Amino acid sequence: MGSVMRFSIKQKMMAGFGAVLVLTAGMAGYGIWSSYSSASSFADYRTTARQANSLSGMTEAILKARLDVMKFRLGGDAELLSNVDTQIASIQSGIDRYRTLGGAKAEAAEKMSAAYTKAEEYTSAFQKAVQLQEQRQQVVNEVMSPTGTDARKKLSAILTSAYEDGDADAAYYAGEALARLLLARVYAEKYLLENRAEDQLRVQSELAATKDWFAKLQGELDHPERAQLADSFAADLSEYTNAFSQTVSLISERNTIYFDVLDKIGPEVLAKFDAVQDSKVAEQDRIGPLLSAAFADK
Repeated sequence: MGSVMRFSIKQKMMAGFGAVLVLTAGMAGYGIWSSYSSASSFADYRTTARQANSLSGMTEAILKARLDVMKFRLGGDAELLSNVDTQIASIQSGIDRYRTLGGAKAEAAEKMSAAYTKAEEYTSAFQKAVQLQEQRQQVVNEVMSPTGTDARKKLSAILTSAYEDGDADAAYYAGEALARLLLARVYAEKYLLENRAEDQLRVQSELAATKDWFAKLQGELDHPERAQLADSFAADLSEYTNAFSQTVSLISERNTIYFDVLDKIGPEVLAKFDAVQDSKVAEQDRIGPLLSAAFADK
């Protein structure tokens, strides 16, 4: 106390003003730092929100692509391929936009790059599936359907002619062969719709039975016109059998793409984007309370 009393009034006033200035400067510095920190946190929060929104767009794109693929599998509309191409292209645009927002951290960038690579594999596989479906349709429409109809008509003509001529054995064998052919075509249609292995085996069994009964019929044919029809029928039966085998191969290859590629890659792409998006949401959850507290202290 004694030492303080020895200061003059002027010195005391200067010391007081100095203390006030130091305190004011400190408060100003803290305010500037606090404002800068809040502004930085707000910018980080806004950037993270925009990144999360961009990721949502990419997630939506892959979901739409998968939906269009499923529609194609159900209806076979090849125009859906362009929709899938558009959605996958939008994913690349989304990744580019994400990076301009500052989302180029090594881990996130690696996940997104891997996701897009998988997305490209997805659309390439779908393109192949569409091609196989178109080939399947071509074989069915241009070979199986017309050839099956022609074979039925020729066998029916042999049956009718043999019956009218009183050739009971030829009529009987022709009838049995015709019944087996009709069953083969019925189960072929079922296989084309449902792709069940048991239907495929039934078609092959009925075609083999048709061939067996037809061989017996040929042994009874002594009529020139019926013999000519039989030769033509034999060619049709062989062509139909080969076309069905080709269709089975095309469907099998297409379904392998559906189940082993598309159904596997689609969820993988979605999971990769979800992982990055979850990290951004977690970052928002971390920054948000800090930002709220900073503004509450002002």
